Amino acid sequence: MFSSSHTGRYLYPFLTWLFGPLDPVRYEFWHGLARKTGHVVGYGVLCFLYFRAWRATLRPVETQEDERSLQRWSLKWATLALIFTAFVASMDEWH
Repeated sequence: MFSSSHTGRYLYPFLTWLFGPLDPVRYEFWHGLARKTGHVVGYGVLCFLYFRAWRATLRPVETQEDERSLQRWSLKWATLALIFTAFVASMDEWH
């Protein structure tokens, strides 16, 4: 349903409104760029949400009760977020 041939019906009017009349070569370029940008943004948001989920789940026990002393970033959380995002992206490509 969201293949390149189907999304062109929606993107072509938007791109011609944004850039004016487009020849087929320019349209294919902008259409591909818009689709790839959508993937990058979508998977970036997914990775960010995975990072927040791992940060909330795997937070180390702090000895102090001061909220400012809590850790804000960890390589472990970032690695897990990237691994899970890569897994979802690979399953999306396989599907």
